[in-house]
Parts: sequence; structure tokens; C-alpha cells
Amino acid sequence: MVLFTRIKEHSNTFKKYYSENERVMMLGAFFLGFVWDSLTLTRIDLTYDTMVLFTYILLAGSSIVILNLHDAKYLNSRFISRNIHWVTLVMQFGFGGLFSGYIVFYSRSATLITSWPFLLFLILLIVGNELYKQHYSRLTFQMSIFFISVYSFFIFYIPIVVHRLGPWIFLTSGIISILVIIALVRGMHSLIPEHINASRRYIVMSTTSIFLLFNFFYFTNILPPLPLSIKDIGIYHLVERTSNGGFAVTFEEGKWYQPFKDSDNTFHRSNGEPVYAYASVFAPTDLRTKILHRWSYFDESTNRWVISSEVPYEITGGADGGSRGFTYKEHVFDGTWRVDVITERGQVLGRDIFKIDSFGEPRPLVTEMR
Repeated sequence: MVLFTRIKEHSNTFKKYYSENERVMMLGAFFLGFVWDSLTLTRIDLTYDTMVLFTYILLAGSSIVILNLHDAKYLNSRFISRNIHWVTLVMQFGFGGLFSGYIVFYSRSATLITSWPFLLFLILLIVGNELYKQHYSRLTFQMSIFFISVYSFFIFYIPIVVHRLGPWIFLTSGIISILVIIALVRGMHSLIPEHINASRRYIVMSTTSIFLLFNFFYFTNILPPLPLSIKDIGIYHLVERTSNGGFAVTFEEGKWYQPFKDSDNTFHRSNGEPVYAYASVFAPTDLRTKILHRWSYFDESTNRWVISSEVPYEITGGADGGSRGFTYKEHVFDGTWRVDVITERGQVLGRDIFKIDSFGEPRPLVTEMR
């Protein structure tokens, strides 16, 4: 009896603290999820990383079910009523963990110049997760955030499972996400039909809008090309494959204030030598796909980038450091150039902008292993 009395006293103390410091508790739940993801999520295709995100989805989905069963008086026991604040906190933690995890992975795969709208979208979801927590009492809002979470997960999880990329794989991830929402709504409808019917129309409208928005992001190449991500990119005077399977890259030695220089931002060209572009792209285990190096120069007369050439090559996933490869270009001229590492659909994985200068004084060359 003494033990149960103490537990009850501590529970009442926590409930009082929670009601007086709800904003701090919500922020703490979100911050804990973000820190945990940043420290533990390493590779998008590892079972642990996938299970962490999947667990967050289960926590958020289960919390939505419990909250709505309670609101509809289907679950109205004293125990549930006294501890319903815990359920809200768990849902907040689940969504916070998911969105912070997506920021970790999607930002690794994104080039800010092309993918900033989607990354901003994720950041706004994180901010809204705190600012609009009062809307979590509304089923339509709950299901909208949950659909975004599920869709963002399957976008990269399905390619990992089937070892393929492409529009049909992306559309499949959207269909599976919709089926998850349908299953959840129908499951709740079988228990609390009136409660669900009141929001069904708005759930359909919201889910459809989100589905169309994600497809817009994908087919305009705003969506980062997960599960691919750039690990390394640089411009060099020479790139050679070594006998042990690595690469030797040669570039100009940095000046005294450039201790970490590892490629050429200014390429001092002599005797018509070619320019080499080296890149390392991470892909999940057993995923085979084609990427391209798109060489472009800046035309000052039109103030536009002009594509000069695109050179494709195959990559196979699995290596921690990424699948490495290089291309080179011989017919170049002085000016500003860039090399984009892109997918077959044109999604930008990485970009290196550099200048070619045939008249400047070159620095001594150094060679490093990659």
C-alpha cells in the first residue's frame, strides 16, 4: 500500500508539473528526439536506423488511435483519463523524432540550391510540431502529419527494399502510404464510426493535397534523391585508379591559410591538360543505378549556365565511403565552370563550382589517396 501511495503521489506531482510547464515538456520531448537521431542515425539502409524510424511511426500512430478512442468515449476508464497527457507527449516525441530523423537523412542527400524548398518544408514541420500542438486534438491535423511522416519514410525505404530507383518506385511509395492511412482510418471507423465520419471528408482532402505536393516536389526535382547521397566531390588535375581499388587524386597545394584544401577551386590549366571531376556517392547495399557528371560553363553574355556535356557511369551501393568514380573533360576554356552530380532524372546530388585559369601561376601539385 505504501508503494502504491508513493507512486500515486509522484504521478500527481508530475501531472501538476506537466500542466504548469506543458510548453517546456513538449520542447523537451522534441529536443530529446532530435538529439537522439543526430547521434544514432548513421546509414539509411542499416536495420537499426530503419527500425528507429519505424518505431517512431508506431508510437505516433498508436497515440493517434488512443487519443481518438478516448475523445469518442470508447476508452473512458479512469486510468486512461488520468494518463492521457502521456499519450500526447508520446505522439509529440514520435513526430519530433521522425522529422528530425528526416532532416538528418534528407539534408545529407540534398543540394541546398535545388532542394531548399523541401528542406524548409521539413523545418517548418518541426517548428509547427511545437507551435501548433493544440491542433493535435483534431483528427484531420493528426492524420495529415502522420501521412507526411509515413510518406517521407516509404520514399526512401521502398528503393532500399527493391534495389531500384525511378518514378514508378516513387509512385509505389505514395500508394503504400495511402493504404496505411486507409487501414488506420478504417480500423478506427469500426470502433468509433461517428467520430471518424465527422472528419473523413477533410482527411481525404488533406491526404490528396499532400500526395500531390510530394509528387510536385519529386517531378520538379526539388525532393532530395534519397536513398542516394553525395559523400565527396572535387576537381583535380589527375585522377587515377590504384591497384588496391582506391583512387589517387592530384591537385594544387594549398597556401598557408588553406590547411584543409583537398581539391581545386581554381584550376590553373597548362598545355591543354584535361580537367578531372571525382565524386563519391553513397547508395544502399545492392542498389545499382546510373549517375551522371553534368559539365556546364557560365555564359557571361547571357548570364546563364550552359550545359557542355553529360557523362554517365554505373554505381553499386554498399560501401560506407560511397561508390567512387570520375570523369574528365578536355575541350574546356577559361571561365567559371561547374560539375553537377545528378541522377538519370536530373536530381542534383552534389555540385562543385570552379574557375579555369590558363594564365595564373600554378601551385605545386600534391597527390592524395581517396
